[in-house]
Amino acid sequence: MAEVLEITSDPNGIFSASGLSLLADPDATAGSYPVSYRVLRNGRVLLERSDTITVSASPYKAANAAGGAGWPGALLDFSGDHYRLTANADIENASAEAIWYPAPSVGFSDVVTFTRAGAATYIDANGFLQVAASGAPRFDNSTGRRGLLLEPSATNLCVNKNVSLLEAGANTIVTPMPGEIGPDGVTGNVYRVQLPAEGNTFVRLANVVGGSQTAVSAYVKQYDPGSRQFAFGFDGSVNNLFEATTDWARYESTGTAGVGSIALVNNISFAVSDTYASDILVAFPQVEAGSRATSYIPTSGSAVTRPADRAQLSEPVAALLRRSEASIVIQGEGVLGASGRLIGGAAGTRLLGFDAGQTAIVAGNAATLSLGAVSTPLPSFGVAVGYHGAGKRGSYNGDSVLADTVAIDADLTAALIGRDSAGNFARGWYYQLVIWPFRMTDADLQTRALPYA
Repeated sequence: MAEVLEITSDPNGIFSASGLSLLADPDATAGSYPVSYRVLRNGRVLLERSDTITVSASPYKAANAAGGAGWPGALLDFSGDHYRLTANADIENASAEAIWYPAPSVGFSDVVTFTRAGAATYIDANGFLQVAASGAPRFDNSTGRRGLLLEPSATNLCVNKNVSLLEAGANTIVTPMPGEIGPDGVTGNVYRVQLPAEGNTFVRLANVVGGSQTAVSAYVKQYDPGSRQFAFGFDGSVNNLFEATTDWARYESTGTAGVGSIALVNNISFAVSDTYASDILVAFPQVEAGSRATSYIPTSGSAVTRPADRAQLSEPVAALLRRSEASIVIQGEGVLGASGRLIGGAAGTRLLGFDAGQTAIVAGNAATLSLGAVSTPLPSFGVAVGYHGAGKRGSYNGDSVLADTVAIDADLTAALIGRDSAGNFARGWYYQLVIWPFRMTDADLQTRALPYA
């Protein structure tokens, strides 16, 4: 039989037992409080002790616009790997007080339904490239912080991670480096690329449809400190000049190729005599359609497509959003996507996301409330929205609260993270999503619409 924790003395009446944990009443005033407890197994005392426990103010307590205060019904802290969800069985109709306390700790799968029909890569906590199995969510550290990475489908048109098998100019030297540890933390995937100060020096990464916007990327590290500049060429034209360092880093450039040739070059067109030699280490090149590179897609002889991530709030969490009033905070980074949804609904609808031009964050679907002008990909951000039948109010990155008198019009029979049912993705890193079962005050909306910290 499992052990049971039992409180034997609680003079201030603020503690409760949950499994083998002591929980403080979320409404408790911050301070230090005495408590005595014991642990039993089959009625036999295994441990008995008294402590003075310091209680901090709850960071999730928020003022209710209707009066009083309360706490979330759902906490999805992807960055901190901490999740809470109300145990109430009648979420859409229960009082706010019945929703928020207690909200037990749960697992990721209790708050998010996640699928992906294939493997995908991510950066682990040590900075190494790893592979997540089919159907496994990716908690990626590319930004320096753990976040739930959500991306639409993408195809790597660079057909081989083995750079020595790609087409190269006559004066280019590509050498396998079997003993060199790559960005994945293992050996066998690194190539030395020498692009002398001569013409006909390039490694062709892909040929794409002429005139289409294309993102090219690769992991690069310096080999010769005196020859560490390099670039990506679009029909020989260079948009960005990079300098490799002593550490592996992923570099990317976006351009439009008129006839469709994308190549790794030194510092100017590979069609003429170059004045700067490049001598670098290269791993995992990628060429894909779009304005920004997505996570690396391994290839070995042909183009490979990574399936889309599909994250959906579990039914109890979605029920919180369907209440007659609610507040939601979303925090993330690097998010972008035309008409992309931070939270989307059924029938291609939007609760919160981008407009068609990715120039504003808006709440609502047809009747939208703009919360502020943005440029993408978003820097680390926070956005908060509170709503009820008489309208919606919100703030982006702590700006003044904006409001309208039109109710949220998203179809929340399903609530999707980073997309809607029509595939309008807001791809990027999601750090935290929190839902309160009431409309909080303007002051608290503004205070909570800040980047994750």
